[in-house]
Amino acid sequence: MMMVFSLLMGGLYVAIDATAGERERSSLEPLLTNPVTREDLVLGKLATAGLFSLVGGLLAVATYGIICRLVPPGIQSSLDMQLRAAPGPLLMMALAFVPLAFFCSAVQMLVASFCRSFKEAQTYASLVIVMPMLFGLSTLFNAGAQSRWMLAVPMLAEQTVCKPLLAGNLPAGGDMALAMCSSCAWAVLITAVVIRLYKNEAILFARG
Repeated sequence: MMMVFSLLMGGLYVAIDATAGERERSSLEPLLTNPVTREDLVLGKLATAGLFSLVGGLLAVATYGIICRLVPPGIQSSLDMQLRAAPGPLLMMALAFVPLAFFCSAVQMLVASFCRSFKEAQTYASLVIVMPMLFGLSTLFNAGAQSRWMLAVPMLAEQTVCKPLLAGNLPAGGDMALAMCSSCAWAVLITAVVIRLYKNEAILFARG
């Protein structure tokens, strides 16, 4: 859950600044006068925010691996903890975060596109940050009732497949691919909505 939270925070301010921030500074209008299509403009902003988001997630994975190495097995046993830092599961965890990073950035850009200021976007984007906490609690209290449909919900899917990876085990066959494909599909869908918004000047330049 904290890894997904780190991933969300990694690209949050970049996504907000690239949308609501530019609207607040009135720098969006000059940007749109450049000979660049709206698709390329949105994809460029998404790539930047997604990269920062991915870095945040990868740093969280690396930190987990370091902690696993530093905490002695005796202390883990006394605290009833099972920390594993095998290279394979950590690599799969990092791989699962790639499409999720761009999905999170796309959602943040979508929310910020309707806001008129950086502060307003920051307020509404905080609701998105609550999502992994709610999903994390659902997987915690329903550990034995996990279903395949969870793999079709971004953030919930990654938390579902990362749960065995944190213990050094591999998820069930096909779960990893399904989770990644789901996040990719949702990221493409939301990005298409953002592009459509950027083509609608009545929404893009709405005031007050």
